[in-house]
Amino acid sequence: MASGDFQDLYTKAIYGSRRDTSDSFDVARAKDAINEALLAVSFTGDPWSWLEREGEFTLQTGSDTYTYGTIGTALGTTVSEILSLVMDSGDGGYRLESMSWDALENVAYSTQDDESAGEPIFWSDWDSKIRVFPKPDEAYTLGCFYRAYQSELSADSDVPLIPLEWRTRLLVPYACARLLRQEGGAEAAGEADRYWGEYQKAFNDCRTALATAKAPAMRLATPSWRDQMWLG
Repeated sequence: MASGDFQDLYTKAIYGSRRDTSDSFDVARAKDAINEALLAVSFTGDPWSWLEREGEFTLQTGSDTYTYGTIGTALGTTVSEILSLVMDSGDGGYRLESMSWDALENVAYSTQDDESAGEPIFWSDWDSKIRVFPKPDEAYTLGCFYRAYQSELSADSDVPLIPLEWRTRLLVPYACARLLRQEGGAEAAGEADRYWGEYQKAFNDCRTALATAKAPAMRLATPSWRDQMWLG
């Protein structure tokens, strides 16, 4: 059992909720509670830095639509959300402009048979897939900035994407509160409330540390705003 792996986390939840590590039912409930906590934290919509990843995948000639599954296979991970795409082929170096799926349909006039092909400059994201335009006229390499998908833990040695220093603070109090509330009774309810308070404080601290904009990642103004101001 390594610090911060699944077994370590659910064992701490069992002890914290005064259950028995040798009872298969208690172990199963603790595993469920840890996974509930993990998914609840990971999918709040906060821009968690621990989920952010980058990589490259290749567009195929004549193919303009790609599923997250296909992209994830190329990246070697599971994709939850694509944030931006950059052209890495050739001179490259530019960021593809994003727009809604409907807007891209209008730009592409996709119902026409003579849809143009070339080097993609636009992209859209919808229903766990992306579309680029123009349709690639050759194989292009795109740089991809994305959020990884946090799956449930199953094997004892599995580890969350959450950094080690936050795993116990976030997941164990949440799980203990859930387990104690299942038990019922005034004493258990009081303990559950205490654990829930610990979780909420840890969550707020983690959000401040890992989900808020700060230098050098944040820019308050576009690079050219001063020039635009002077030009009126």
